[in-house]
This record gives sequence, C-alpha cells and structure tokens, in this order.
Amino acid sequence: MLQKPDVSTERILELANFLNELEPERFSMNSWGQWEEPRCICGWYQQLHAHINKEDWRQAADGMGIPHGVAHTLFHDASTPQQAAKRLRHLAVTGELPR
Repeated sequence: MLQKPDVSTERILELANFLNELEPERFSMNSWGQWEEPRCICGWYQQLHAHINKEDWRQAADGMGIPHGVAHTLFHDASTPQQAAKRLRHLAVTGELPR
C-alpha cells in the first residue's frame, strides 16, 4: 500500500506538476527570474513558496529536503520545463537524480 508522501516529496511533486504545464518560454536555467521573466527550477520553487526573487539555492534545497550536492546538480541540469519535471519526479520517487 502506498504511504502518504512527506512534506519534502509533496513539494517536489508540486513543483514537477507546475513545471510540466509551464510554457517553455517561461523556463530558463540561466535565470532566477525577476517579475515576469523566465525562471529556473530553483527560481520557480522560490516563487511558488513565497520567497519571491530570493536568490538562495540553499534555501530552496532545504525547503525541498534534498542535499545541497543533489540540488546543485538538479538546479543546473534541464533544458525544458518538462525535462525538469521528469527529473523532479524521479527524485521524488527514488531519492536520486536520473543518470
């Protein structure tokens, strides 16, 4: 029987669902995002959790409950929002980033 996901897993999956529906032009791994600019994985996490324009990837990692090393790789490795969503779902299910 499946167990209820913990808060960290829920946040990761929430972000994955959001990114999966995001228009590609609103996603950029080269930008934290300001106002209506495209954002990266970390930037969208911060936006969704009311840390608007907070450029602290460590805070995002801690909020997602993932080690800083994993976050550093995750926050620098996706070309589309759908690819980011897929990587986040894999992380939520396995606890590891896909290879």
